[in-house]
Amino acid sequence: MKKVYFPNLDGLRFYAFLAVFFAHSFWTEFDYMRLNPAFHFLKEVAYKGVLGVNFFFVLSGFLITYLLLEEKAATGKVNIPAFYMRRILRIWPLYYFVVFVGFVVVPFVQSRLGQPTPERGNILYYLAFLGNFDVKPTSAVLGILWSIAVEEQFYLVWPVVFSIVPPRYYRFLFPVIIAISIPTQQMSYPASGSLLYASPFVCMADLATGGWCAYGVFSSEKVRTFLLNLSRQAIVSIYVIGIAYFFAMYRLSELTPVFGTFGRLFLSMFFGFIILEQNYSVNSFYKVSNFKTVSVLGLYTYSLYMLHFMCIYVVNKVLAVLHFNTQFYQVLVVQTVISFVASIIIAWLSFNYLEKFFLSLKHRFNARNSPTAKVSVLS
Repeated sequence: MKKVYFPNLDGLRFYAFLAVFFAHSFWTEFDYMRLNPAFHFLKEVAYKGVLGVNFFFVLSGFLITYLLLEEKAATGKVNIPAFYMRRILRIWPLYYFVVFVGFVVVPFVQSRLGQPTPERGNILYYLAFLGNFDVKPTSAVLGILWSIAVEEQFYLVWPVVFSIVPPRYYRFLFPVIIAISIPTQQMSYPASGSLLYASPFVCMADLATGGWCAYGVFSSEKVRTFLLNLSRQAIVSIYVIGIAYFFAMYRLSELTPVFGTFGRLFLSMFFGFIILEQNYSVNSFYKVSNFKTVSVLGLYTYSLYMLHFMCIYVVNKVLAVLHFNTQFYQVLVVQTVISFVASIIIAWLSFNYLEKFFLSLKHRFNARNSPTAKVSVLS
């Protein structure tokens, strides 16, 4: 089976990570800084970057669905055990390293510094990829793992669905899942939990939207032709509307029930458009694959995503000891730049000295169980 590779996805991954990175940056414990109107505004704008996680969900839904569709078309079935093994080799090594750091290393270091802090998170949830059902953990490095749990729950179910559902019914899967997910987004959950944002039933709408995009371009020549011939003016117009909505989403949700009910779906649709436009349109005003540095960094996105919170935390603590976190420029610029550079270095080390070995084993579990069939290392 031929290799599946979308050249613009690496860059898109990195930009999504960058949004999440800025959302988690600008840490300060000083009230005079937090209450400053300018600082508060910048922090509020940057925090919208958490929606980069939604983009990751849409992108995962797109790529995994496309791979499953191609496998089913090429072999007539989905090799579920092989799929699971590829996911395990990609996700588990670094995931469990972060779990170890969060539950063992961080408490040990804090106790040595005379700052013991009880961990609220339940380690059993994290070992079983159920962290999205746990209360918000104490350790910052564990806070990122809820989204990985959602992804793993998606990986557990999705190949089974495509294995047992006849292909003629695939087109109904995505709107049905989205229709089921939207009401769950309106439910009231306990304030102590994170279910409202992290429930797989809520996040599945993002994943299904990405999957629907994949199904559209995989199964319909009309869809591919439409995207291919989409005018630059239309593309730019959709980007302007989508970006404006990105920044106004929460305010619009408060103003009208339509955006309150379908706001997340609208955002997912915009993210799906970005993925499709970047990979299928010839009139794009810019392809992210042309930015080679960003595309290269995109190879380390999983490592960056998993480890950046750890780097931000460590840099914040070191600068606090040095008393170099008391000025605005120190928090907004120095702390952020050092954290970003540290994240890239640590991610590179993680990819090359931890993840790469396991990734090299993935070819043993390709769709046809043949060493000649290849799948993208990031798939």
